[in-house]
Amino acid sequence: MTTHVIRPARTGDGDTIRRLMPLAFDDAAMANALADGVERNNGEIRHAYGPIDVLICESEDQRVGMLLAQPPIDLLERFAFSPIQLVTVAQQLVSVEIVAVDPAHRRQGIGRALMEEFETIARARGAAKLSLSFPEKDPDLASWYAKQGYQIIEARAEFDLEIGGMILPVSDGDSGHILAFKDLG
Repeated sequence: MTTHVIRPARTGDGDTIRRLMPLAFDDAAMANALADGVERNNGEIRHAYGPIDVLICESEDQRVGMLLAQPPIDLLERFAFSPIQLVTVAQQLVSVEIVAVDPAHRRQGIGRALMEEFETIARARGAAKLSLSFPEKDPDLASWYAKQGYQIIEARAEFDLEIGGMILPVSDGDSGHILAFKDLG
């Protein structure tokens, strides 16, 4: 059985990020900016709302997967939160932005291992929920995330997200993406 080693990104992982990130999110400028930030800061990247986490999966001395997670920036900027509410939501809800696995290494549990490791990290920091979105046109992703314990929200449906004692109405709008949430409790 192949052993997967999941670790935080560090200096030297920039090329891996540039190679893997476009598999899940086709934005070369964003991949380059993230890779440059990892290289400059030895993987320690922060946003005003909290840490940006990049995890790398190594398998048989190859870097074959990555995960990017951050505070729910879109949500935090959409609502008029008080400073205390802003901190509460930023601490209790984390957005998984990207899970990418090299095509030659898919169906080996790498995506699941990345998600499980990040869930452990998020819980240790006090997060109560994870959120993510994925393209509506990919039903395989909906099935995969449901198997990981995510509640899948139908496209264009409104959903009451309970976080930090608040109820926030959320939806994908008409973005062509499906939202999903997972309780970490």
